[in-house]
Amino acid sequence: MRTPTRTQIDRLTVALDDLTRSDDYDAFIRAARDLAPISLVDQADAATAQIRCGFKAIADRHGYRSGTTNLTTTPPWVTLALLHTLLTWHAGYGRTCMHAPRADRPMPVSAAAWEPDLIVCGQCLHLLRLRDGSARDRTCDGCGRITEGVEHGEGIYPTVVSLGPVMYMLGACDACRWWD
Repeated sequence: MRTPTRTQIDRLTVALDDLTRSDDYDAFIRAARDLAPISLVDQADAATAQIRCGFKAIADRHGYRSGTTNLTTTPPWVTLALLHTLLTWHAGYGRTCMHAPRADRPMPVSAAAWEPDLIVCGQCLHLLRLRDGSARDRTCDGCGRITEGVEHGEGIYPTVVSLGPVMYMLGACDACRWWD
C-alpha cells in the first residue's frame, strides 16, 4: 500500500471531520471495526479503556470534572487538529517519542495542540509539558490569542479530548471554550 501524500492527508482530515458530524458516523465506525483484525480491535479497546480510567483517576485526584463526549460536540478546530495528528501518525509522517509508539500496535498515547504531529507514550508525557506561565502556556489553541494570565483575570482552560487510545491536550480561552 502506498503512503498517502500530505495533501491527501489534509483532504482525508476534512472528509473525516465531515463524517464525524454526519448521521453515517456510527455506521462507519461499526463497519471499520468489523473489517479490522480482532486482535487490533481488542488491543485498541484495551488501550481506550486504560485512557478512560486514567482520565477518571486524574480528575478525581485533582477535583476536575470529567465526562464523556464525542467528536460531534467539539468545535471543528479541535476535531480537525486531532484527526490530522492521528492521520499524520498513521501515515508515518508524525514524530514520536523515543519509544516509537505505532498506530498498528494500539497503546495509550498522547498528543497536544501545541506540538503538532507529535505522539508520545505514557512515559514521555514530559515532552508535551509547557513551562507554567510562559507565553505558550497562555496561548489559546483555538484562536491563537495570548492571554494576560490568571493573575490578571483571564487565562487558558486546559482540557483533554480522547479518540480511542489517544489523549489530545489543548487549551482554550474564554471565547473558544465550548463546555460549561
